[in-house]
Amino acid sequence: MQAAPEPTTPSTYNHINETELELNIVESKIGDDVKHAPKFTSSGFNVYLTLPAFKTLYSQLGTDGDGLGDKEKFNKPIEQACATLTLVQGAPKKVLRGGNTILTEQQQALDKLRAQMTQMVEAAFDSDKVKCAGKDKARKKAKQQLKAEGNKKPSSEEIDKIARELYIQEAHHSGIREMEWTDNGEPQEGIAIKAKRKVRGVRYVTEKDENGNEIKKRTLVPTELMFHKPHIDGNYYEYKFGDYVPRGTLLAPRVRLEYFSTPMMYGTTVKMDQDVRILWMPKKQVKRKVASAMTYFSDGEDDEESNKRARVE
Repeated sequence: MQAAPEPTTPSTYNHINETELELNIVESKIGDDVKHAPKFTSSGFNVYLTLPAFKTLYSQLGTDGDGLGDKEKFNKPIEQACATLTLVQGAPKKVLRGGNTILTEQQQALDKLRAQMTQMVEAAFDSDKVKCAGKDKARKKAKQQLKAEGNKKPSSEEIDKIARELYIQEAHHSGIREMEWTDNGEPQEGIAIKAKRKVRGVRYVTEKDENGNEIKKRTLVPTELMFHKPHIDGNYYEYKFGDYVPRGTLLAPRVRLEYFSTPMMYGTTVKMDQDVRILWMPKKQVKRKVASAMTYFSDGEDDEESNKRARVE
């Protein structure tokens, strides 16, 4: 007999509309490299924020059931492969009954995320510790703009004032952006949250070599998303999707914004925690087999007279 499933306990703390955050420039070390980046923290910790449920538009959890996100789609190394959820505002009528405030909560959450992504870029520009090639490009462009306007010797304050605005305007926010899509053939547009989570994480395990010396060994561990579906008994249970989440499913992930900087681009992304709660799912659509019409003829002799002459004995 199959064992009953065990209840799960998804993380639900630090709701985005209730958690107080501080914006700090945080130092991090990757090997011998030391980097500084703006991060929103709560009580000194870089936290994930619980979102209200949003409607699933697109998703990529794997290919052919491998559970490895976009590894196969983009031919990525496994340590770079990500599971992706693209979420938009909205909810079915069944959920909105009884004065449910989910639409208001969605808008409040989006407003906070959009404000935070701008604040992170502003903090990055203002901090000398944060290194980004985009700052130098913005200052160069600001200086050219001021000279074109007749200011032949602009001060550093004048340059930074315009450069800051340019730096904010040209930031790339891949996690929160305007999108267009179709819903039942009707064109739609709105703000979408594109959240990602790596399917493998790096961990360092201490081992002993043949001489008994302790060494740190780099290893990859599974870090896939875990979906939790509520039950009438008051518990959550793990729910397994295939390569994608059905469109329209209401999901409540936990996310945080992360600042990034490369020689060609800078801005913010949205990173997901492991736990994702399912609020509502659409019914499975079963495709009906439709056969094309065809003319039917009953079996029998050919009606046409035979061209052969009858044989005479």
